[in-house]
Amino acid sequence: PAFVKILGWDESRLVNTSFFDLIHPEDLDRVKQELQRLSEGHNTINFTHRFQTKAGGYRVLQWVATPEPITGNLFAIARDVSEEKIKELELISSEEKARAFFENSHGFMCTHDLKGNFLSVNSAGATILGYTREEILRISLFDITPAERRSNVEDYLSQVIKEGSSSGQMITKHKD
Repeated sequence: PAFVKILGWDESRLVNTSFFDLIHPEDLDRVKQELQRLSEGHNTINFTHRFQTKAGGYRVLQWVATPEPITGNLFAIARDVSEEKIKELELISSEEKARAFFENSHGFMCTHDLKGNFLSVNSAGATILGYTREEILRISLFDITPAERRSNVEDYLSQVIKEGSSSGQMITKHKD
């Protein structure tokens, strides 16, 4: 009943159609390899592939399967993870866009931990301060701030810890 509901095919069609006829053509080789592994007695956990719907689209199914070597039967359970896959792809796209913005910004952009240690910095930011990216990743916000303004960095980090964010301007100093 779940396959009928998710895929739209009636039970007769599903029972009388080869499993392989409903698998997305690009996934077919991978599915065959996984079935080979199952025939060798290996369990399958979280294996995914696209399965054709009656409407002509595809749903992503995630499988857990256990072979029964004596009979050659497979015991398998699938769940529809199509929505999770869409969200995953959207997140990847969003991260790629953010990374491109970060890397291509002409201003100083960085990430740091709650102690002020740099985790990442864009090339332009490192250059503005006279460092290579590798050099700046070995130092902290305190190292690029004039001594008389380091208490401002402490205040900034405290505010980030307490409130989750902070905004403002920071005076920095060049490497030389």
